[in-house]
Amino acid sequence: MDEFGRPLEKEQVVMLVPHHGAGFEETLVFTTLEKAMKVWLILENRDCVELRKLTFDSDLDAWIY
Repeated sequence: MDEFGRPLEKEQVVMLVPHHGAGFEETLVFTTLEKAMKVWLILENRDCVELRKLTFDSDLDAWIY
């Protein structure tokens, strides 16, 4: 974060959210899109997994979808 509490450009939060048929139940959270995509690409049922990019809201001081 910079001196004003804003995230630096390189900071990311990306989630892989499984839906029915994904083969797993846990939401996976990654700190870069690249890491999330590497895992998503090896999933057998990736059409059942949603990729969600989060953005940082400085007013809330939270990552939101």
